[in-house]
Amino acid sequence: MGSLSVRQVFSRDGSVALIARGVVDDDTVEQFERTLDQITDTAFERLVIDLTACQLASAGLGALIRLQRRLQSRAEAALLVATDVDLIWTLRVVGLTYWFRVCDTLEAALLEPLAPLVEV
Repeated sequence: MGSLSVRQVFSRDGSVALIARGVVDDDTVEQFERTLDQITDTAFERLVIDLTACQLASAGLGALIRLQRRLQSRAEAALLVATDVDLIWTLRVVGLTYWFRVCDTLEAALLEPLAPLVEV
């Protein structure tokens, strides 16, 4: 059974950061997705999801895939923060690095250009 803490941070420049700590698995994915839904219902220019202190089970990867589908028609930039080599490899394998830029720190993600990764 996983434990998850999710915190939202809003900045003055139109960025929203979601900082996840713990495990996103079958037990915690609803909490994770509720937070993602709340964020995508607000206006933002950049969405950053910090996964540096988070483990993603397949349920967590599914949540990110569903998020990507919701954001696909929007112009906002979406970025992930990850440093774990296995997580980055998994994100590549499932194709999420095609849709989300991956940065190694929250600060770097907040400084990335705002243009979307993929033109729709």
